[in-house]
Amino acid sequence: MRPLKPPHPARAARVGLAMLCILAAPLGHARPEGQTLAPGEYVSPGGSGVLTLRTEAEKRLLFELETVGGNGHTCSLDGEIRNGRTIVSDTPEPAACVVRFVANGNAIDVSTNDAESCRSFCGARASFVGRYLRPPPGCDSLSRGATHAEFKRLYDSRAYRDAQQQASRLLERCAGPMTRVERGRLLNDLAITQYHLGLHDACMRTLRPLAEDAATDNETLQNSMPPADYDSYLPIVESTRTNLRLCKASKGQP
Repeated sequence: MRPLKPPHPARAARVGLAMLCILAAPLGHARPEGQTLAPGEYVSPGGSGVLTLRTEAEKRLLFELETVGGNGHTCSLDGEIRNGRTIVSDTPEPAACVVRFVANGNAIDVSTNDAESCRSFCGARASFVGRYLRPPPGCDSLSRGATHAEFKRLYDSRAYRDAQQQASRLLERCAGPMTRVERGRLLNDLAITQYHLGLHDACMRTLRPLAEDAATDNETLQNSMPPADYDSYLPIVESTRTNLRLCKASKGQP
């Protein structure tokens, strides 16, 4: 591909393989005074998207952005941020996709110039535009994974009281960054642990957020959501039905 002639001496262009390399311009989107883009993980409400910022040699600020929308459609893009923005396509301006990152307290707002080329990074039902929040301490994806692994170790060794504490703390602190499926799995993990501890009322209270879906027949559920979403959520519903039966039976309920 022939390099584009820079429209201004202050702007440098770098064109690579389509949608893989980043062309970053030094003219930035205005940010609130004193606000900077800090490295770390940021998660959209409900856990559907994860934005990761990191620095490399010469203080380059790199990003990775992954989101999941309806029916399993995804967005995926990465590159370098300069002065709060990046260009993530090799389409000449003004049709190029410009992505802006604005620090807003403990969050980063991601926006675009609405160029049609921005859609090339996403499936039909997915978008990466929106607000991404810094998770509470211990609630980033790696920490949540480590805590759940410790829960599983304790559960498998039948240390149910300690396992219950791990799952309860994770739910109390970290529900915000979790997806519907992750939260549903954790609720069921906690409930079956409470069952083993003889805490049958607590088991049913834990599963209350899932009880309505568990009481709905599969055909109705399937018709209420996209196919891929139904396929990923159905195992949660089936586990909830089983765990509710266990806890109700232990209380002598039908």
